[in-house]
Amino acid sequence: MQKMLLQTGRLISPSNLKIKKKICIGIIGSGKMAEHYINVIRSFDHKIGAIVSLSNNKNALKLSKKYKTNLYTSYQEAILNKKNIDAWIICVRWNEIYSCLKYFMKLNQPLLVEKSITIDSKSLISLYKLNKKNLSKISFAYNRNYYDYIFKLVKIINSSNPIYLEGKFFDPYKKIIKDKGKEISLYLPYYITSHWIVLILKILKLLGIKITSISKENISNTESYSKLIKLNLKSGKKIFFMKIFNFPNIPKNHSIEIYLKKGYLQISPIEKLVHNKSFRINKSIKNKYSPNFQVYEVSNKFKPGLRFMYYDFIKKNFYGEKTILETNIKDLINAYKICENLI
Repeated sequence: MQKMLLQTGRLISPSNLKIKKKICIGIIGSGKMAEHYINVIRSFDHKIGAIVSLSNNKNALKLSKKYKTNLYTSYQEAILNKKNIDAWIICVRWNEIYSCLKYFMKLNQPLLVEKSITIDSKSLISLYKLNKKNLSKISFAYNRNYYDYIFKLVKIINSSNPIYLEGKFFDPYKKIIKDKGKEISLYLPYYITSHWIVLILKILKLLGIKITSISKENISNTESYSKLIKLNLKSGKKIFFMKIFNFPNIPKNHSIEIYLKKGYLQISPIEKLVHNKSFRINKSIKNKYSPNFQVYEVSNKFKPGLRFMYYDFIKKNFYGEKTILETNIKDLINAYKICENLI
């Protein structure tokens, strides 16, 4: 059974997410993500004002021609020639994002930065201190915060107290290094694990759950296990915990599991939320696969979560509406600090 849910729990469609104001967007990058963003932008009848491709590759030329958009090979050239750009989206290669972000931070324009920023938390803190005035317009594109099931998940947890949580990450480090080069080995937790940590922190925040402390635990000395960290949590007077495991190079889906007083929730794969109503913590864990469950999946007409995230970004920067789902630089710093505990 599939349900598409947003804040109200009702069915959603593109007609529910319209913004009247015409916005002109500049895209930095020309890969697959750039085209995903272009499709989303055009679905709102907004304009692509410029595409910037530092390498001026064939795909950049193809995108420029297909969408009848000016193509530039430098930020400076695009900004000089396209002064009508209202906002920028950065979706360049992983090792180009940091320098691109530093440059665009100075413009004081709305900026959506595709994840993940492959630097450590100390470097992020330095960026934060240098650019405090301009940071309110910058969002980091962790689109999983915007999956359709998020508010349903929060509603279920609020109606049935959580007992404890688990996060299990099976990161394909060897494959990523092979695909991206050895240089990325220094940044793997930020490149991969941060996606899930950001989601976990957002869920906890929506639930009003605070992290009181973080501790490391050793679970094995073999190569099959990497790290285990424990987040000690507090909600009102209730104290509980979440364990996060990192299992490198094991071919399984990541998962977030939430054990409730009445029921069980699992996010795995990331696009699917399973709610088992009959599961009880004092029974066999096998009961979570009993027939009494519901499945909530994200819409895939666009790259999951991307359209709602763009909508939220525009509403915040051009309509002054508050956002509770975005990832700002403070959120990212907190996520990266947790990632560093898993190194």
